[in-house]
Amino acid sequence: MDLLFSMFPISTTESGYRTVAVSLGTPPREFNLWLDTGSDPTWVLSESCIESCSISDANRTAYLPTESSTHNDTGDTLHVDYLGGAVAGTVFTDALSIASTSTGVSTRVLLAAFSTWAWLDADGMLGLAFPRIEEPIHASLLESLFHPEILEAHEFAIYAGQDLTPNNGVIQFGGHSAEYNSTDVTYFNIQRHTNDNNAIIYWTTYINRVDFNLNTNGSMHSNTVSVEDFAVWDTGSSHITVPETYIEDIYSSIGMNYTFIKEGGRPLCEDLRKLDFNMTLILPEGTIAVHPPDLIVPGYTEAQYCWPMFEPSSSGRWIVGMGLIRNFYTVWDLGGWDIRSDELQPRLGFAELKAEYHP
Repeated sequence: MDLLFSMFPISTTESGYRTVAVSLGTPPREFNLWLDTGSDPTWVLSESCIESCSISDANRTAYLPTESSTHNDTGDTLHVDYLGGAVAGTVFTDALSIASTSTGVSTRVLLAAFSTWAWLDADGMLGLAFPRIEEPIHASLLESLFHPEILEAHEFAIYAGQDLTPNNGVIQFGGHSAEYNSTDVTYFNIQRHTNDNNAIIYWTTYINRVDFNLNTNGSMHSNTVSVEDFAVWDTGSSHITVPETYIEDIYSSIGMNYTFIKEGGRPLCEDLRKLDFNMTLILPEGTIAVHPPDLIVPGYTEAQYCWPMFEPSSSGRWIVGMGLIRNFYTVWDLGGWDIRSDELQPRLGFAELKAEYHP
């Protein structure tokens, strides 16, 4: 088997979900799966779920076990709760390859007979977070695809694209390139969860603080929000969610009134484009600079309104979603081939995009 280092297209659905084409089964059948670094299971929809689950009317492709000669039912069942929905079903193994490549790898996949992802116009989800060590039942692509016999390097890289039709984003497995970035990649260590058996679960970094500089009619104002907490980098989330404790201070630091947002106000995109501030995430290993255009996402109920730049976190966590991640070229380094090793030190890398690739 040839070692893989290739880039594969990232598509965008009508609802804005970024998906990757995955071939599953023998003969292979293609599924468009939502790219999600915030969860570990890879799942596809069963025929019965497409017919009866409360999901969108988009055309879906069902996985049919009887049509694959390499299908194997493990007998395991799995229920997965997300912040935005839930799925449940049985776990099977089958040959999986990315974007119809010749590399078919036996992979554990959840066949979802139940799903509450009502608005997800994709065939399932491609989970790229770490599996929980203490849970024997899983459906993790990281454990099947990331091996030295298959990939050149234990990492993948994401350029999310510019929301074009078709989208021009790519995901690269087995390495990263210098095609999209204008700066070197700066790496940040992924943190272990000390209250969860010291496990690595999510792509989580530590944030010391966030520094703001706001220009208001030529008058400069500086503010620091002390965080001292973890942040999950999640391509399956759209926005930046922050604990309620910080959100009012953060909005004030960028020249906005959080009360307006909290009471259901819809910010005009033209007003957000007038904001003049710099925001810098201070992490132990370095900094990540954020600028106003990075946070402007039109389409909040109507084209002229933009999504709030920050949303309160119901979980009490910092979760950084695709709304910010898409502004960088990111490298997701597993830190080694044995992702269950206690010695593993994954890293998440950020680089500035070249001007022609910026959203």
